[in-house]
Amino acid sequence: QDLRAGKVKAVFAKDLLNEGIDIPTVDTVLFLRPTESAALFLQQLGRGLRLEEGKACLTVLDFIGTANRRFRFVDRFRALTRGTRAAVERDIEEGFPHLPAGCDITLDRESRAAVLANVRQSLTSTWNGLATDLAALGNVRLPVFLKEAALEPEDLYARAGRSFLALKHAAGLRTGDAPEGDAARALARLLHVDDDARLDTWRAWLRDPTPPAADATNPLLLMLFAVLGFLRRPVSEMHEAFGEVWSNPDLREELSDLLDMLADRARRPTWAIERSPFRVHATYSRDEISAGLLQVRQGKLLRTQGGVFKCDDAFADVFYVEVDKDPSHYTPTTLYNDYPISPTRFHWESQSATRADGETGKRYQGNAPPGWRTFLFVRKAKNDASGFTMPYTFLGSVSYVSHEAERPMKIIWELARAMPPELFADLKIAAG
Repeated sequence: QDLRAGKVKAVFAKDLLNEGIDIPTVDTVLFLRPTESAALFLQQLGRGLRLEEGKACLTVLDFIGTANRRFRFVDRFRALTRGTRAAVERDIEEGFPHLPAGCDITLDRESRAAVLANVRQSLTSTWNGLATDLAALGNVRLPVFLKEAALEPEDLYARAGRSFLALKHAAGLRTGDAPEGDAARALARLLHVDDDARLDTWRAWLRDPTPPAADATNPLLLMLFAVLGFLRRPVSEMHEAFGEVWSNPDLREELSDLLDMLADRARRPTWAIERSPFRVHATYSRDEISAGLLQVRQGKLLRTQGGVFKCDDAFADVFYVEVDKDPSHYTPTTLYNDYPISPTRFHWESQSATRADGETGKRYQGNAPPGWRTFLFVRKAKNDASGFTMPYTFLGSVSYVSHEAERPMKIIWELARAMPPELFADLKIAAG
């Protein structure tokens, strides 16, 4: 009677109250029992999420996690944030900066350390454990395994060199030696691919029983050559390299399935620009950028270094910007102060020797040959929370607004298209 009259505002998540009870005045939920079901957890949480006049907020006190060492915090936080396991770890480290307005998840220092340790343990799923899960499911394809095991592609490819085909060998579903070779170890390099141009073209090629004709002037083909790990091989061996992939039906199926899953994800829109294979707001590895620019030196794909690259072939200055710079990877003279000012403006510092009246400085200010452009590629940091090398987001061709000083020049660039809100927020946080 007290519950129905709304006189009790705290609901204990027992079986009786897990679902179906509707008491809008509930403003506090206590979690006192563990559950491995994300759906049941959300149902329990939902007992307090009804709107009611005079109810300012819902307070959730979660006491679960120490009851059993096998309890997985990552599933609970993934249910709340809808992120991957790696994203959950990053959110915990940064204090959940992307929650909706009015929402807050608070962990004290000791709780945060314990939760992070638990999440990182779940991120490093043992190879033998994954093989056992796959053996129980049988000879299924990649999307089925990930769905049944409640994994994201990032979870399977959490370490460089992992492949689903190798896991099938470990599970006893394939005989002989596990697959080797550059492409078999390159699956993790595909996880950032997020635009229709690459996804649709590469999937169409992989579904064809014969590899595409070798063509070092095709940027998407050279980008695939790069992302599959053939960087040490001469570009003249492109036909042989792709032939090795196409001769392995299992590997080609895995590549195709992974690209299908990436294509099915919710992705931000990307836009094409003239005379460029890159799409604005899509993400690319540094080697893909070189490939897209068709940069081949001494027969091999050029692997650029540093933050600037003058590409005469593409008629463009190319900037590689890392906002959160690790001092151990930079000298004091290269710790440039690069950061977003607004969604459409970016502050960037040139190399330390650049003078405003020099050839390079004048070109940055717009005194360049007709058709010359400035391409801005930006990433938050060198590595993400899982240790993967982060890709760069292409912010498009930018235009000069103003500058201060020189050696280095402190330049403000105008973006033709505003940064996505979540990217702008991430970069602002990274810039401090």
